[in-house]
Amino acid sequence: MDITTDILAIYFDKFNKAYFDGKLPVPRFAVTNSRTILGQFICTRERRKILRPSVCTGFTIKVSRYYDITERDYHNILLHEMIHYHIAYHGMRDTSPHGVLFKRMMNTLNSHGWHITVSTNTRQWAVAEANRKAQYNVLTLTATDGRQFVSVVNPSYIAHVDSIAAQSPMIKSRQWYVSANDYFASFPLTRSLRGRRVSRSEMERIMAMLE
Repeated sequence: MDITTDILAIYFDKFNKAYFDGKLPVPRFAVTNSRTILGQFICTRERRKILRPSVCTGFTIKVSRYYDITERDYHNILLHEMIHYHIAYHGMRDTSPHGVLFKRMMNTLNSHGWHITVSTNTRQWAVAEANRKAQYNVLTLTATDGRQFVSVVNPSYIAHVDSIAAQSPMIKSRQWYVSANDYFASFPLTRSLRGRRVSRSEMERIMAMLE
């Protein structure tokens, strides 16, 4: 499922009324592509008067769409951040970021059938299609006359192209690489022994990308 700020707002309103007495002001929502931070609650602490406790303002909840996860997973992530929001908004002091108060509220919500956790093992989650880096099968060629070429080959035709290159009397040397560098996105995906001619300096720059 792909998450958006509009969907987060709908979830937030529903959960705010169901579990937080509708008392949490609507925060700003943001969707990120973070691999390591699934959800994040952010606020700015301001000290209004001397010797008075600071107050939390400028509320933001961020949720990552890096992984291909279910609607229920997003619910749990948002509820996790809403617990942080509740604690900060009401000026409550916890023993740690995921301390006694947090865990008490987490356990209460989990008793309603949720699966909120302090941390999540993301190894079980696949990366969302939009965040998967393309892998380019790069072939570098040096002709017998010294000219140099670079080709990006269709994965299904690697063996075919390599066989032709190995038998060609015009090819002095060849080398295969796999790269996720966006530089190769502009190359046509070839099924035959052809490539883009490059200068010696350009080839040196390309080889630096591939090493």
